Amino acid sequence: MAPAMPLPTRPLANLLLCLVLAAAATVFLYLMGRQSGVSGVQWGSSPRLVQLINVHESSTTWLSINGKKYDNVIGSSPYHIEIPQIGAVFFVTSNQGQTQYVYHFVTLKDGREIAITTKHTYIGLGIGTRNTSPIHTSLVSAKWPKIELAHHVESAVTKFEFDLDKQTVISTGPARDP
Repeated sequence: MAPAMPLPTRPLANLLLCLVLAAAATVFLYLMGRQSGVSGVQWGSSPRLVQLINVHESSTTWLSINGKKYDNVIGSSPYHIEIPQIGAVFFVTSNQGQTQYVYHFVTLKDGREIAITTKHTYIGLGIGTRNTSPIHTSLVSAKWPKIELAHHVESAVTKFEFDLDKQTVISTGPARDP
């Protein structure tokens, strides 16, 4: 039996092949993670190249409203709460280090956005979960400019009252959101 011939080593060709495969895998994962929503809202997750090396890294969750993309969305699928009374959606984003959060209210008709920045969030974590879940967020009432949402943790309820004209939020209940 003849000895096996070693494969020729071409470092540059091997590197190029690895880069092409990594790019193809990233595009594939991006397309597979994309989901369609309703009312001009789409959501999904975008893998990061570092995930190909480090399996402990997570992908970036995004939300797109009428073509405008928001990264680092928190909560669960579908990552937003519809507010039909004012024709808008509510969602929460964070910066990469999760040291700052933004409450977003975006109208579906014209894309008008009201963003309220805070250092902590409780309400974003329950977005997208079912009302039967121990932790969930729900719409209580909405009449421009006042929006009231409730964040439920077990039997405790924290209400969040948003004034969109003043761009303020007040919370009442067991947890406080500064």
